[in-house]
Amino acid sequence: MSLKLKFAAVVALLISLVLGQEIAKAADAAAPVTLVVGVQPSMNDIWAGVAAGAFERNGVKLEFQTFSSGPAMFAALQGGAVQMGIGGMTTFYVARANGQKISWIATTGNLNQSDACMVGPNSSVKSPKDLAGKRIGFVNNSVVNGPVLEVLEANGIAKSDVTLMNLQPPAATAALLAGDLDVACLWAPFTFQIESRGGKRLFYMGDTPSGGWGVSGYAVSTAWAEAHPDAVVGFLRALAEGQQAYAKNKQPAIDAVAKATGIAPDLAKKQSEELPFFAVSDSATPGARVSMCGAASGQGLGKILDRASKFFIQAGTLKERLPYDQFLAPAYAVKAFRGPKCTVD
Repeated sequence: MSLKLKFAAVVALLISLVLGQEIAKAADAAAPVTLVVGVQPSMNDIWAGVAAGAFERNGVKLEFQTFSSGPAMFAALQGGAVQMGIGGMTTFYVARANGQKISWIATTGNLNQSDACMVGPNSSVKSPKDLAGKRIGFVNNSVVNGPVLEVLEANGIAKSDVTLMNLQPPAATAALLAGDLDVACLWAPFTFQIESRGGKRLFYMGDTPSGGWGVSGYAVSTAWAEAHPDAVVGFLRALAEGQQAYAKNKQPAIDAVAKATGIAPDLAKKQSEELPFFAVSDSATPGARVSMCGAASGQGLGKILDRASKFFIQAGTLKERLPYDQFLAPAYAVKAFRGPKCTVD
C-alpha cells in the first residue's frame, strides 16, 4: 500500500472514531435521565404528566416508591434511594433546616380545604371547643401540626389539657375508627376512608387561625439537582404539560395514580374533585401566592415559612430559622418557563 493510501486510511479511521464518539455523546444526551420519586397514595399533578407521557418527552424517566407520609421519605432521600419527594412544604423545610440537603423546586398543591381533623361516627366532639381532655393524633412536624395547635390556643385549651399522639395516617385512621383515638388530623385519602365509615370532618386546616400551612410540592436532592439541572428543568416543564392535560380530562391521572400507588380509583377521583392545583410557573412568578420570589422579605411562600419556622422554634423542632434561600430554589422554574428575575432575597 502506498504512503498516500496508508495516510488516507489512517485519516478515515480517525474520522470514524471521532464520529463514533460524537454519536455516542448525542445518544447519551438524548437518553432520559432516571429520577426516582417518593410518592404517597394520593392525587398529585405528577400523575397527569405521567399519563400524558410528558416526562420522557422532556428527558426524564420516572420511577416511584410509595410512602405513607412526608417524614417517611426522608430516610430514603438521605440515603439516596429516592432523589425527589412530594409532600407538604413545611415538613421538607424542617428536614432541610435539620441538615438534609434538599431543595424545594415547585409548589403546586393547595391542601387547606382537604386536610382536616376527623372524628369518629359516634363522637361527642362537635366543635374545637370540645377538644379538652381528648386524644388527638397527627404526624409531628407535618402540615397539620402547627395549625392544630393554633386551634387549641384559639379555644383556650392548653397542650397539657389534651393528649397529642404522633401517629402516621394509617395508624391514626385505624385508631380513630376503633375508638382508641378521639380526633385524627390528616389528609386524603385517609379523610375519605374515615368518612366512608361514618366519620366526620371537625374542621379543615383552612378554618384554622392562620388559614393553614397546607401547600405541597416537590423537594429534590440538592446534589442530584446540581448534577442534573436540565433534568430538573425538564421535570418542571413536563409537570406544566400534565397540568394542562389534567384541566381537560382528570381520568388519565386518576388511573395512573391508582396503578402506581394502589389507591382505590374512587378515592383518587374524590380527591381530584376537591384538590386545586397552583400553576407550576407560579413558583417563580413575582406576586403569586406560592411564589419563591422575595420569600425572605415575607412575600409569597415567605408568609407560610415565617409562621412555620416560628412555631417549630418554639416547639424545639428547630434551633433557629434556616435562611430561605438555602431551601427554596427558584432558578430551575425561572429557566423552565423563561420567567422574569426571581430571587428569594
